[in-house]
Amino acid sequence: AETARRLNIRFVGHVPLDVGLERALRQGQASLDHVDGLIEALVREGSPVKPTESAFFGANLVAYVDESKLPRLVGLAKASGTWIVPTQTLFESMAGPDAPEAMTRWPEMRFWPSRTVAQWAQATATTRAQLGMTAEQGQRMNELRRRIMKALYQGGVPFLLGSDAPQWWNVPGFSIERELAAMVRAGFTPFQAFEMGTRNVARFFGAEEDFGTVAVGKRADLVLLDGNPLEDVTSWKHRAGVMVRGKWYDRDEIRRRLDELSR
Repeated sequence: AETARRLNIRFVGHVPLDVGLERALRQGQASLDHVDGLIEALVREGSPVKPTESAFFGANLVAYVDESKLPRLVGLAKASGTWIVPTQTLFESMAGPDAPEAMTRWPEMRFWPSRTVAQWAQATATTRAQLGMTAEQGQRMNELRRRIMKALYQGGVPFLLGSDAPQWWNVPGFSIERELAAMVRAGFTPFQAFEMGTRNVARFFGAEEDFGTVAVGKRADLVLLDGNPLEDVTSWKHRAGVMVRGKWYDRDEIRRRLDELSR
């Protein structure tokens, strides 16, 4: 943190267990990936498992949290000016109900090396086994994460859209579709979810005059959809075309390029 301030750059990312959420916020961490550090900071006093003994982003701590601590932490996050990058799709795959073998058959896996996909499946099975995580326990973790995210957002803490691609099960591009849907499942409106990946990104980088919204004079980067995404977030999957740096790619061209990339 001291080096970042001296060089006038922002630092972002995880919250190390030996640092903790409050210290990271006091030091001015610009964004928290994965809602990192929140579950650990909610652990009640006298719990048999300490926050510093957290495993897989607090999966082993869910039963020991005290959610009455949350409003204070939200206030600290808001005052610090930090941003949240939830990467919720990572947790809905790793701690979700789908079996690893079933996830290897997700449509987008054809764009990823089969050896890597097999490694993801093995890593997921191993992680769940090491944690003793059942589908019910995974559901409780994700429900807690959703409550934390909603409290942060309602408390005025800004969000950025991110899936942690190319992390486990997160194929670049396709994983954003899953993240958008995960945000809606968490209680956000489609508009709020899309704003996290457009206008808010420009705000974070101080570049609202350049991109983030469709307007005259801004970058000619946009996606044209067949449906209304504000009514149905899955409309994102039905693209009429994409404009990148002023060049238009229709659905046929996109399909052709994707077919070339598939394994």
